[in-house]
Amino acid sequence: MSTTLKVVVIFLISSLLYIPLSAYAGEKDPVTSDISKRDAHIMRRLVRLNHTKMLTVFKAMELTPPKSWLNCLCRSAGYGSPGTRQFYHPGTLGKFDDRYTCQKPGEPCVVEGYGCTRHPLPKNIHQMTQCAATHKTDGGKNIVDLITKKISTLKQGNRDYIARRKSELLQINTKAKKDKNRFIR
Repeated sequence: MSTTLKVVVIFLISSLLYIPLSAYAGEKDPVTSDISKRDAHIMRRLVRLNHTKMLTVFKAMELTPPKSWLNCLCRSAGYGSPGTRQFYHPGTLGKFDDRYTCQKPGEPCVVEGYGCTRHPLPKNIHQMTQCAATHKTDGGKNIVDLITKKISTLKQGNRDYIARRKSELLQINTKAKKDKNRFIR
């Protein structure tokens, strides 16, 4: 196989598997190089969720994603053509009418211009991190950082709960053994 053909095959496979070509050259991935492997794993799992599940996760973490971030995600997906407006709006646009796609709730990314279509949020970690870098929350924080910090605190809280529960069970077990020995004598 020729060298050019090998490069093309590696490019196609890496684009399907989302393995950056820089990984073959020994360079760091520009998307995940600034975040830990664990955080990158969390973000990859998050972008796979559909819109409803993603909002449920945000609600459970008591986070509100910035509207500008969601708009950026819809624009970066590139669903529309030049001259169209691309934005985030999962609800009804205007008055409800079952005949028209955008006048009933549906997929959150709307492309309006030459008619109106709805599309799902993009499933690309690169788009999510790029939009998060430019569109901050009201507190000026990066939504990706807030998600990973919140998950870390939830995991730590879970570890603390497990440690407390083990301690309680150990005390109960110790007390039960003492009671058993007292009754046997």
